Amino acid sequence: EAWVREQDGIVKSKEMGKDVNHTSHLIKQLTERESLNDTHSKNMSEIKAASLSLLSSGHPLGQAIAKRHEELENKWSRLGVATQERKSALGASKHVQTFKNDV
Repeated sequence: EAWVREQDGIVKSKEMGKDVNHTSHLIKQLTERESLNDTHSKNMSEIKAASLSLLSSGHPLGQAIAKRHEELENKWSRLGVATQERKSALGASKHVQTFKNDV
């Protein structure tokens, strides 16, 4: 969960780059983060499976487990959305920076 929270803060950065090179660097960093997200996707699947196993076994803390699982799933989903929004914003910023250079 801490990792998701950390990544969420990073992808919600407002920095768009000062020029084409800087913006390209930010895009490269984001692409690397997306690769990490893919790796952590497997972890999320394992967490989901463990949660469902505990719930189906009638674990005495089932309600708390279900709540934590739902919270983590929501954070993970929001991270995916924020990553795509950041990717789009950086792409637009690069387009603007390129236009400025051409003019």
